[in-house]
Parts: sequence; structure tokens; C-alpha cells
Amino acid sequence: MPKISVASGEIYMLLSINGSRAVLYKLSDDEEPVIGNILVALKEEDAEKIIGINTTVKDERSGIHKVLLVYSVNNSDWSYREMELERRYVMEPVGGYGLSEEPYEAKITLKSSSAAQFYIAAIDKLGNVGFSEIYAFKVR
Repeated sequence: MPKISVASGEIYMLLSINGSRAVLYKLSDDEEPVIGNILVALKEEDAEKIIGINTTVKDERSGIHKVLLVYSVNNSDWSYREMELERRYVMEPVGGYGLSEEPYEAKITLKSSSAAQFYIAAIDKLGNVGFSEIYAFKVR
């Protein structure tokens, strides 16, 4: 059974060959996750506006650890909300989620006449971080 250690963007794997010899493999991932297909949708409920933000994220080397929606309403301090996977599998994929493109979503509630800005931050399992551009919109 191989022994695996992850540190500073590198994966070390110690593989025993015949009980007396072992080979150390060093793998690295210094690439940030890829964020794409950002969509924003508005849903109105009473006086509140629910903004749905969807995106796809992938990291082919180490998979996705976490995807965050970072947003500010009416020039307030930035807030963070973890985005959720839109789909789940009966069994988690080998290597975890995010090795192939996965859809993520988050919702924020705004009042009429609010202005908001947001961007998406994706973190892979080795700590590499990718950022989207900053988007802005106003709810009437």
C-alpha cells in the first residue's frame, strides 16, 4: 500500500517495491483551478430579489477543495459564501470532485435598488487559488 503526503503544492508518494526497497515519487501541481461559464439569474420573491450565481470549476491535477462567492452589497465589506455543488454522484468520483468540470451555485438575497459586486475564488486540494474577474450589477 503506498504512503502519500501532501505539502506546499506537491504530492509525495512512497511505493514499496518488494518489501525491502521503496521508490519515492514527487508530483506537483502549481496550476490554479479553471473558473468558467459564470451565469447570473434573478428571481423575485415579495420585496426581496434572490440572485443565483452559477459557474463551472475544474482542476485536472488535484481536484477542487472549495469554491467561494466573494461579494459586496452597496459598497459594504466583502462577504464570503461557499458555493455548493449542483450535482452529486452516488459514489464520490475517484480522486474527489473537480478533476473534470463541475457546476457550482450560490444564492444571495438583495433588496430593491441594491448594487452588488462579486467574484469567484476556487481553491484546489493543494492550495492553489484561481480568481474570476469582478462582476457588478444593480437590482431595480
